[in-house]
Amino acid sequence: MGPGVGALRPKITEVDKAVVARKGSTVTLLCLATRVNRRKTVFSWEFNGQELKSSNKPHYWTAERKGNISLNIKNVSDNDVGTYTCKVYNLHGAKMLEAKENIELSLQEEVLKVTSTQTNITLDEGSTTNLHCRVTSSKAFITDVYWLFNGKVVAKPEALHHKVNGVSLANEVERLSYSLELKHVTLAKSGIYTCSANSTIGLQKHDIAVSVHRTNGPDLLLIKKTKRYVEIVEGTNVTLSCLGIYPDASFDHASWLFNGSQIKTNKHFKVNNGFVEKKGNIKRKLLSLTMYNAGLEDSGNYACVLNTSHGLQRKNIKVYVTFFQAPNVTSTQTNITLGEGSTTTLDCSVIFSEAFPMVVYWLFNGKILTKPKAFHHEVSGVSLVNKVKRYSFPLELKHVTLAQSGIYTCGANFTTGLQTHDIAVSVNRTQGPHLQLRKKTKPYVEITNGTNVTLSCLGIYPAASFDDAFWLFNGSQIKSNKYFEVNNGFVETKEENIKRKLLSLTIYNAQLEDSGNYSCVLNTSHGLRRKHIKVNVTFSRVLTPEPPEYVLQGDKHFKQVLYISLGLFTGVVTTIGILVKLWYQRGPKLPPSIKPCPDEELIFKYDVFVTYSRRDSEWVNSELLSLLSKNQVNYCIDKLHFKLGHPILNSITDSVYQSRYVLAVWSRSYAASKFCKQELDYALQKSFHCSDYSVILIGLESINPKTLPKPLRARTFLNYSDSVDREGWEKRLIKHLKGSANNKFAHVLGTVV
Repeated sequence: MGPGVGALRPKITEVDKAVVARKGSTVTLLCLATRVNRRKTVFSWEFNGQELKSSNKPHYWTAERKGNISLNIKNVSDNDVGTYTCKVYNLHGAKMLEAKENIELSLQEEVLKVTSTQTNITLDEGSTTNLHCRVTSSKAFITDVYWLFNGKVVAKPEALHHKVNGVSLANEVERLSYSLELKHVTLAKSGIYTCSANSTIGLQKHDIAVSVHRTNGPDLLLIKKTKRYVEIVEGTNVTLSCLGIYPDASFDHASWLFNGSQIKTNKHFKVNNGFVEKKGNIKRKLLSLTMYNAGLEDSGNYACVLNTSHGLQRKNIKVYVTFFQAPNVTSTQTNITLGEGSTTTLDCSVIFSEAFPMVVYWLFNGKILTKPKAFHHEVSGVSLVNKVKRYSFPLELKHVTLAQSGIYTCGANFTTGLQTHDIAVSVNRTQGPHLQLRKKTKPYVEITNGTNVTLSCLGIYPAASFDDAFWLFNGSQIKSNKYFEVNNGFVETKEENIKRKLLSLTIYNAQLEDSGNYSCVLNTSHGLRRKHIKVNVTFSRVLTPEPPEYVLQGDKHFKQVLYISLGLFTGVVTTIGILVKLWYQRGPKLPPSIKPCPDEELIFKYDVFVTYSRRDSEWVNSELLSLLSKNQVNYCIDKLHFKLGHPILNSITDSVYQSRYVLAVWSRSYAASKFCKQELDYALQKSFHCSDYSVILIGLESINPKTLPKPLRARTFLNYSDSVDREGWEKRLIKHLKGSANNKFAHVLGTVV
């Protein structure tokens, strides 16, 4: 047999280790012990280490039954707060086997409070908000929290029970927040909302006054592209759109109607009703209906409908589907032959339905020539008029060149397809301009100082895309001032497409410094002509005056002295005049290799002579020469075209004079090269001698104009080192070089590259 109960140590299995009691109440502390025997088990209670006896504290009494040991405390006060110890002993011979547990007794806090930051709230009808309150309470109490509206419960009470940890009741204060959502409020929701907390301690509450203001109902607008009357062509697609604007509502519903019946999304219709944005309390909803492949049966009354808790709005749209009208492009022109420099107008007519968007344009050899012109639906008031319209779309060809021969296409692009009409234009070559001196103007003109003279030329040329007439004096253009009067005006002619222009220059009070080379220049898109006139201004002879009748006849000596003096004075003046004339007529002695400038026709062997430094040959070969070859520019370069065994100076001058232009590739290496400087000097000497602008400069590095030769400082040039100037430099250079291919005298103009 095993040992008896008295031989075992008792065991306390259950105990409330922390008990919270209300002041003035009666509380019972319990212990549950096992391994106990009525005859051999003894129990006792201690308070803060002192044994409790009923005789000493009459409001204590103890009890024990079958291991359930209890201590009753009557009328609990602050003096009873502390540690209670439950002790159990088993007697075993002379030994006492003990078990004990501590129980903490405390008084509960009676805390209950309801607070809120809200007191008065004003809302717009349809808006949403939340009411808030905070409840502070003792966890030892059972507390019910609920919301009232005008004294009636509007939210299910929420009960706060004791928080239990194991079997003990914790004595704590907790703070919890409670809210009540007011969603899409109406006027009926104005009133007093009360947050209430009820417990055994009592009742606490907080009132919040809510005032709801009336809000206007929804507004429904048609989007700009949607009119009250819409006319479309069968087989096309159309989208109808409305915009709904309304305050927050307890409900909102958007729909589309066709002849009174609601439309659902299917393969023929697509309904899309979605929010665009929300700002504050205002919502915007886009209602759209797309109709695909419209048929005649889709004609009728459509309506967009917006229904909210604030009211209902609808907009009616009348849709009319018409038969398809095929567009057409026509013209009376098919083949046209023009003379170079003439002007004409190509015309085509487009017949189309206004119900279609349309784009009209002209092509030249398949490439867009004019900016496309768009025709949209023509709207009259709020309705779209469906009728056939004819539109003329002319194209003016002004002062045509040979390059404008080709196929011109009038095109019209519709949503249903493309219609075109081709016109073949052929431009025939026209003779260039002719320039002749007037009868009174000779190639050599000699006048006396102090007199006036007028030089005249007559230009005869076909109509051109541009024409320019001017006068030069020693290579520089003459402008009208108090010494010169330039007058270049048209002369009436009966010949069709032929113009006559009179170029005149009047020199007032001519002086010796006005002696020199004058040129009348006529430049047109067909070519350039000029005529040279050599003007020489001489001194007037000084006449010896006759002696007056009243001179004394007897004084012969006085007469002789007077005549001798006058003769000497006349001789001196004449000698000075001859010397001055020779001074002004002197000119720089040109090297033997410099050739005279032609008067009329210039025939060049090359388009351009390229002068460069050997150190820049990599860029010249890879960039410049490949560009010139690609664009069929006939260039001259030393390594290919200088004849072996010939003097270097002769090769340079031949290349300069046989080329329409001289292209100098400027860099630090070029400026430091003796041969490069020599080539550029000959090019500038030829340019000055022939009064032209044939020298072109392209800078590989940043150029300080002060480092350039003086004749080039005032001219523009291509700056390859500048990223902005570099963009499109190839087109600018080729345009300048090729632009003179059909104009043999373009190099004498101050063209900016």
